[in-house]
Formats: sequence, C-alpha cells, structure tokens
Amino acid sequence: MAKKTQQFSWLCTVLLSLVAASSWAQSTATLQGTVTDSQGAIVPGASVTATNEATGVQRAVITDSAGHYQMAALPVGSYRLDARLAGFQPWRSRRRSC
Repeated sequence: MAKKTQQFSWLCTVLLSLVAASSWAQSTATLQGTVTDSQGAIVPGASVTATNEATGVQRAVITDSAGHYQMAALPVGSYRLDARLAGFQPWRSRRRSC
C-alpha cells in the first residue's frame, strides 16, 4: 500500500524571498522560503539545497516544523534549488538570482 504522501506529486510551493541588506555594495544575500505539498500542507523535515550555478558550491538546510527554511550569507549569484523528502518526488527550481 502506497503512503498517503506518495499520492501527491511533490509540489514545492516555495515562497522565495531574496533579502538583501540596505547597503548598495551588498555581497551576500539571504534565501528563505516555505515548502508545501500539492495540497498546501507544510512540509517539515525536507532537505532544501541551493547550488550556486557559477561555482557549483552548495548549501543545504532542513525545513523547520512550519516548513520554513533560511540560508543566510549566500554569495550574490544565480542559484538552483532542490527539495527532497522521503515519500515525495524530488523538486527542482528554475534559476533564482540573489
């Protein structure tokens, strides 16, 4: 019998906020968002990985109990986001710039 979570396609309604400090010479940014499933339910415990497309450097975090994640002090650039959790299909974003 398939898990209930497998009945839903992995839809990561990732609400991205790219937050930069007020300084115009900012060299880092914060990437934050919320991971939800296709029904809009929060997804705690998901692994979210940001990959810098120019350097290949990765940063990974786990969503909290409210499905939120935050990656501070990322070098400014273009990133690909991946989200994974057992029982869900992996999700990959298009390019995000910060």
